[in-house]
Amino acid sequence: MESSKLVDSFNRRTTKVRISVTDKCNFACFFCMPIDPIWMPRADVLTYEEIVRVVKVLKHLGINEVKLTGGEPLVRKDIEVLVNEISQVIEDISMTTNGFFLNEKARLLHENGLRRVTVSLHSLRRERFKFITNVDALERVITGIRAAKDAGLSPVKINSTIIRGRNDDEILDLLEFAIREGVSIRYIEFMPFDGKNFWSLDKVIAGAEIKNTIESRYKLIELPRGVGSTSSNYMIKGTDTTVGFITSVTQPFCSDCDRIRIMANGSLVPCMFGNMEFDFRHLLREGASDDDLEKFFIDKVGNKFAGVETMVHEKAIPSHIRPMYTIGG
Repeated sequence: MESSKLVDSFNRRTTKVRISVTDKCNFACFFCMPIDPIWMPRADVLTYEEIVRVVKVLKHLGINEVKLTGGEPLVRKDIEVLVNEISQVIEDISMTTNGFFLNEKARLLHENGLRRVTVSLHSLRRERFKFITNVDALERVITGIRAAKDAGLSPVKINSTIIRGRNDDEILDLLEFAIREGVSIRYIEFMPFDGKNFWSLDKVIAGAEIKNTIESRYKLIELPRGVGSTSSNYMIKGTDTTVGFITSVTQPFCSDCDRIRIMANGSLVPCMFGNMEFDFRHLLREGASDDDLEKFFIDKVGNKFAGVETMVHEKAIPSHIRPMYTIGG
């Protein structure tokens, strides 16, 4: 494949896109969703046909990986139809989900071309899980994780956001669950994308601290970091389980960032930590050609923000950027 034509002013080439298919979610995690979320008008949400057209345009520009997100992508009706249509354009298609509907959907998603899945799981304690998500569904999510593995999705990953004083006492429990289930796990530093303006730096558990906790019990074998990877990854010695640390607050990987985000309403977000959003829905609905769309993406990606690394160095991370549910995980 020829090199990506989506190049920003820091000479970073974009090869991955995260597409939010809906801002709606059947969970209301306290560090994501506001008390009274304002949903996008249904008419503003991109249709499957529009999403597939955008994927085709991005493929021509050098995108080779698609991740579907939300909100919760599995609340969107017939999501497997979209998966199938995208898989005809780009083979590498994955999804991030809360796992609630995976038991019913995992096999169908895999049959329609989904390759990998990441499930958000922030606690293994029923009451705490209910407090975090506002839904009493821990066992259902665990069943969904197992269903995803049984369906042939590989790898199945768990994402666990660790927050000081909330679930940092479960770091080893979550890892041991991943080892027992034969899935991978990634620990995520708490980022300023909550819906209730709850975030503050003192609530962040640094990836290095999480790693030290794990190394108190397990031997970690460092794995090579792929270009554009959002995590530093390790193998747990004596197991098939890998563990990753997404250190977006304390040690971000901005220098080779290779991804962009598309919101459910047809806005391009070149950098999740930047405040720039560029609407292209009107282009799709007012007769713009594919060439017009290509020019739009080339131009807007060219203006991509340097990234949170700049904020870290300047000690200027804002306490709130935007709720995560609006742009996708």
